[in-house]
Amino acid sequence: MNTAADTSVLLARGSRKEKGEGSLRAVDGVDLDIGPGDAVGALAGLED
Repeated sequence: MNTAADTSVLLARGSRKEKGEGSLRAVDGVDLDIGPGDAVGALAGLED
């Protein structure tokens, strides 16, 4: 049986991003699996 780690082109676990000094959690505990042939779009507007 294949797992996500065997078939993913990009695999991220527990991603986290905070804005400022911990006052705003933009991303907290996000898991992401991108497989072959998947289409993905991302947009970010937080600047450090």
